[in-house]
Amino acid sequence: KQPVVLVEGPMDLIKCPMNSTCLLGSYLSTNYKLFEKIAINKTSVYLLMDPDAEEKAHKIAKLFVEYNIAVKINFVLQGDIGDLDEASVINIIKGAKLWSQSSALKSKIRNMRSGSIL
Repeated sequence: KQPVVLVEGPMDLIKCPMNSTCLLGSYLSTNYKLFEKIAINKTSVYLLMDPDAEEKAHKIAKLFVEYNIAVKINFVLQGDIGDLDEASVINIIKGAKLWSQSSALKSKIRNMRSGSIL
């Protein structure tokens, strides 16, 4: 009934508040028991990822939204969630924004390199 905070790994999880768990990586599919439990209970999700997993995080968020699960998403500016103190992690949770298809598109545009494709 309460939102769950999802992070990448166990070292990230140590810094998170109650009702948190880790993905053990940066991938999640409908075949995972964790996904099934969240979908069945319609549990809203805070998805906190490291900056190197931004594209994967948007895929996970999109998957949840396809199952009518509310997702708020935020990223560490640099480094790893596990490197932060608990107060910083809580601030990242508070700063999470509701995910939408347009937020994924804005992320892709922001991360595009200008100039030649070569």
